[in-house]
Amino acid sequence: MRHLGLVVILVLAACGTPAVDDDPTTTTTPTTSPTTTLPGPGGELAAARAAWAAAGLDTYHFTFQDDCGECLPEWATPKLAVVWDGALVGRAGLGVDALFDVIESALGGGRSVEVVYHPELGYPTDIWIDREDRAHDGGTHLLVQGLEPGLPGSEVTLAGLDAANDLWTRTRPPAYEFRTDFVCECPIDATLWTLVDGQRIADWRIEWARDEAAVDVSPQTIDQVFNDLRHLLAEGEVVEGGARITGGASYHPEFGYPAWIGLNIEVLDPDSPMGDLPPRLVIAIRDVVEHDLAGSAFARARERWSQVGPSDYSYELTEHDIEEGTFGPPHVVVVEADRVRSVTLDGTEVHPDNVPAYTIEDLFDMIETWESAGHRVETVFDERLGHPVLVIAHHGEEITAFSIEALRPR
Repeated sequence: MRHLGLVVILVLAACGTPAVDDDPTTTTTPTTSPTTTLPGPGGELAAARAAWAAAGLDTYHFTFQDDCGECLPEWATPKLAVVWDGALVGRAGLGVDALFDVIESALGGGRSVEVVYHPELGYPTDIWIDREDRAHDGGTHLLVQGLEPGLPGSEVTLAGLDAANDLWTRTRPPAYEFRTDFVCECPIDATLWTLVDGQRIADWRIEWARDEAAVDVSPQTIDQVFNDLRHLLAEGEVVEGGARITGGASYHPEFGYPAWIGLNIEVLDPDSPMGDLPPRLVIAIRDVVEHDLAGSAFARARERWSQVGPSDYSYELTEHDIEEGTFGPPHVVVVEADRVRSVTLDGTEVHPDNVPAYTIEDLFDMIETWESAGHRVETVFDERLGHPVLVIAHHGEEITAFSIEALRPR
């Protein structure tokens, strides 16, 4: 599994301000001869640029798409483009001024150009260059959708995060998919798709990356995002490692999940572990969709155990030290009438209170309690009986891990 490292704890998000109406009313006509005077495409470009300049927007974000026809899917996928104080954050898309330059260059080169401009703000929403070449897998088609002025959200606070987390815990679906946009001048400039089943990541993929070879990122559930953010914000304004982090965020009004964060990162100590963080980082969680996976893996496993699991059985429980890569001797646990009756370690019987000894129902309850408390729990279940065979629970900096083997009816 690849890891994002320190940057992943900075994930946060917001819903954003209402989008500017993108219903276009002005369209150029195709031309093969450029002009810079009214009327004509050049004149419309000048008028659009004047309207954009009059709007005075130097901070905004939108969805950018290079509809390149039969190109690779990661090239054509919609991307979050963010311009902050006049500068493009990361390399996903182009800013509006750069799009104007693309149009001007195409007109100056005598190419066929069609543009739809926003009727009020003037920015281009639909750009066609050499449309007739699309039949030969050519031409350029650029789309700008949902442009919103400013950066959404209010100040990031621990209290606001906890309130949103509580709402998400009460309303989250058993299984869901979502996308995460990382926007920064750093190797993690990318878009991830993730499918979550309960607390388990069932599937994920990198949909787009500025430089896939440099991307070093692991997927997270939304609950894990909350946990990392809580850890970050609990450190206060200056986090351990030498960086001051400020920013704004808001949350989905119905489900509470973080949907946007824009962070200013001031590195106080370049030699600290935080020294490689980008000066600005934007992360957006979007496209959260409930999935019907016939119940979560946990729920399916527990139902399976209740249907076919024996009430009298024995098994071997082995504790694992994940960090050291070691494990101890197995505890042989005997359960009768759904109660632990005996535990044997290296052939010697020991008291159940002094060693990890549980019924399978106890284990299911324990996993559920950990997950409800927001702890990340990785589990593998037996396909035939449904009982857990591997449990790895992350409690902050501590990890509880054990495996169950040789479960036999008695």
